Amino acid sequence: MTEIDDADRRILSVVQEDASLSVADIAARAGMSVSPCWRGLRRLREAGVIRAAVNLLDPTMLGLDVMVIASVTLNRQSANAVAAFEAMVGAAPEVLDRFAATGERDYVLRIIAADIAAYERFLAARLLASPEIGSINSQIVLKRVKNATTLPIR
Repeated sequence: MTEIDDADRRILSVVQEDASLSVADIAARAGMSVSPCWRGLRRLREAGVIRAAVNLLDPTMLGLDVMVIASVTLNRQSANAVAAFEAMVGAAPEVLDRFAATGERDYVLRIIAADIAAYERFLAARLLASPEIGSINSQIVLKRVKNATTLPIR
């Protein structure tokens, strides 16, 4: 784990709110001069603490109105079955998140689709067609109550 000091925390707090800021703007908001801020950013990127700078898109503005949480149980837990399943969902752009989980289900997926019919097509063509999957429990999200992208940096 990389050592994170107070200056790093200030930098990280600023950049996770707005990745489009210039180094000068980040430094000003973090209360530091540009050179130490630039060095801190470079070190945090090289260490992998900052993985990427992205723009967050509004799915409804793009016609992606249906969010589904799908809990998946695999038929078997062999290394080949797990690898095949993870590769399949990894290649599916509809799957925004995939989590290996404990409990009754093996995986939890967050899936986005234009509408229920589009999700049904994805479900039939990709998930139900997969021999690795034993069962799927789909929950349609009615509304997003909170959508945080910032981590609690202490």
